[in-house]
Amino acid sequence: MLSPSVYGVAAMSARDTLAENLRALMASHHTYSSTPALERATEFHGLKVGKSTIDRALKGQTTLNLDYVEAIAKVYGLDAWQILTPGLVPKNPPVLRSVGEVEDKLYKKIGELAKEIVTLREGGDA
Repeated sequence: MLSPSVYGVAAMSARDTLAENLRALMASHHTYSSTPALERATEFHGLKVGKSTIDRALKGQTTLNLDYVEAIAKVYGLDAWQILTPGLVPKNPPVLRSVGEVEDKLYKKIGELAKEIVTLREGGDA
């Protein structure tokens, strides 16, 4: 079940988020676009994640321990937390930022305005 967060982003389970993001990463990286290639690359980075484990992760059928998540992330030049962030855009991965009070208010206002735009569009199309 999806529920909105404070910033208006839909929340997904970590398992579903990982599956979605892993599919996006594999689709956007020619070198590591198959499970055998990803398996070999994780082994090169120090912890082999087997093809069957990768396949189950892609289908959202299993949870992975953090060591496996980290090994997969390293293959794509990311940190583990980045591939657990909903809506990962492979060419523009999330970055950490310090949110001060003013910045927090700005992001909340942007979220409110985005919701208002959606409401206006829905009302305008009716």
